[in-house]
Amino acid sequence: MGVAWVLKSNESAKTVEGALERAGATKLGAFKVDCTAYRPTLDVAGQIKNFYVLHHSAYPDSSSIFGELSTDVTNVSPRATSDLGFDLILQKFSNGLLSDNALSFELNGFEYALRDFRIRFGVALMGRSSSKGVIVEFEFAACNIVKECIGLLSELVNSFFPEQSKAMPLPLIRQKKELENYYSSDSLEQYLRIFQEMRSLSN
Repeated sequence: MGVAWVLKSNESAKTVEGALERAGATKLGAFKVDCTAYRPTLDVAGQIKNFYVLHHSAYPDSSSIFGELSTDVTNVSPRATSDLGFDLILQKFSNGLLSDNALSFELNGFEYALRDFRIRFGVALMGRSSSKGVIVEFEFAACNIVKECIGLLSELVNSFFPEQSKAMPLPLIRQKKELENYYSSDSLEQYLRIFQEMRSLSN
């Protein structure tokens, strides 16, 4: 996998698609991201905190699990990556955990290729019914170290979304000076932060 920059677009999905096709990008197919929020029942509320489980169609056999996100650039938020068996295990804990469908998100859209980049975009639905906007993911597929490709990635994002390119996602800020491997959970953390921002704006 590569390094990704995920952002919320003010444009419609059709406008984003048109811009990609004018730039010469080739459609590869559909893509999807989903996020389910879990909260403890009253019986175990003091022992278990809220957490989130996310899936990305580019990593179809994996689940990414996050605790509450940190706003401190020096701290990595609690996270884990598992196979899909984790989702089956969760079903056995229904007495202590509740999936909060009203706060869950689903993003459906398309994936494009533009040279060594993969660009994915789609419309985010909260509670599977309420549209909250368009999310775009730019991935530079040829590198998995932020420090070595952030310049190229920033340049591409700026060419499509000049305003959004000024606000680099927290996982990229955290890694841009280090020779650390970038993981799929870093991409899904960006999605989760955008989902939570969308949710707060709807309150």
